[in-house]
Amino acid sequence: MRAWGKSQIDGREADLLLMEIYGLTKTEILTAADREEKDWNWGCFKDAVSRRVLGEPLQYILGRWEFMGLKFEVTSDVLIPREDTEILVNAVLSGEKTGAKGLEIGLGSGCVSVSLTHHGGLQMTGVDICPKALEVARNNMWDNCGINAQKTFIISDLFNGLTPQKFDFIVSNPPYIPTKDIDGLDISVKEYEPTKALDGGADGLGFYDRIIKEAPHWLVEGGRIYFEIGYDQGEEVKNILQEVGFSNVTIIKDLSDHDRVVTATA
Repeated sequence: MRAWGKSQIDGREADLLLMEIYGLTKTEILTAADREEKDWNWGCFKDAVSRRVLGEPLQYILGRWEFMGLKFEVTSDVLIPREDTEILVNAVLSGEKTGAKGLEIGLGSGCVSVSLTHHGGLQMTGVDICPKALEVARNNMWDNCGINAQKTFIISDLFNGLTPQKFDFIVSNPPYIPTKDIDGLDISVKEYEPTKALDGGADGLGFYDRIIKEAPHWLVEGGRIYFEIGYDQGEEVKNILQEVGFSNVTIIKDLSDHDRVVTATA
């Protein structure tokens, strides 16, 4: 840990803040450490450290974060891209061919759709209920892929705002935390990340149920659906999929051997 006055912050996080605020490289940070404090204007850095010590996520302080090798704008209107979600992206990349037409439900930062476009050449439509999240997602699609997503990333409550069409696949990382568990989350999550993007209802399965029941009307025959899920939700989501008539249901685990992704065929 590095101490800054009475505050402490992880050394890696301090380095990232220094790199962002002062435009330093990792090598320059080592050199800068030998410079006297009077040579620096520490105001911005100390403000950033104070925000972090109070619990604000580093990603929001920096305003950007890396995901799938790409840089994403991140604001408090969207969930922070997490490494676990790369499992979802890789599942789609493994299952879909270049040019396949996909729909993402719940864009957030757009990290999933942008990564699928950049790495897989997939044609993505995306929906989100939050106008500010859409703005972030559109910015990220432009910054990483040079694509204007004004007409393809649209405001919609699940499928309600879409014109009738068929997709080769649907992908979603919906809110899946049971309402009763929200208060038990780390302060950096429950007090800073958007609650609407976390709260999955009484049992955490509400959005899966809604999406799965409507999905067959939007998928081509043999189309696939891909979900990120909570660590203990694999069998429950599998059951919902099978009840609606999906087949070839597969549960993919993360590096900790927890359920992380479910895929199925319409």
